[in-house]
Amino acid sequence: MNYRTKTEQPNEARISPSELNDGLCVDAWLSFSVDAECPYCKERVDIARYDPDTIVASAIFRNAWDDLKGYEIDCPSCMKQFVIGKVEY
Repeated sequence: MNYRTKTEQPNEARISPSELNDGLCVDAWLSFSVDAECPYCKERVDIARYDPDTIVASAIFRNAWDDLKGYEIDCPSCMKQFVIGKVEY
């Protein structure tokens, strides 16, 4: 495989229109999770998955992780509630 590096000149790092037409340009997608362990049943919970108001995603992508301190989670396994103390990377 041939990868372009950051040390290449800007003109060399660009994909030409012919490369785009040849199918060499693909879409990339972002996936993420914010995992916490339920203190009651010890199940791993992806709190980003249960985030209908996008509070978790918004805090993570704005680098405002402290905004999640005190965020309440209902464990989908045992149905007990717990709160986030802090987010670590």
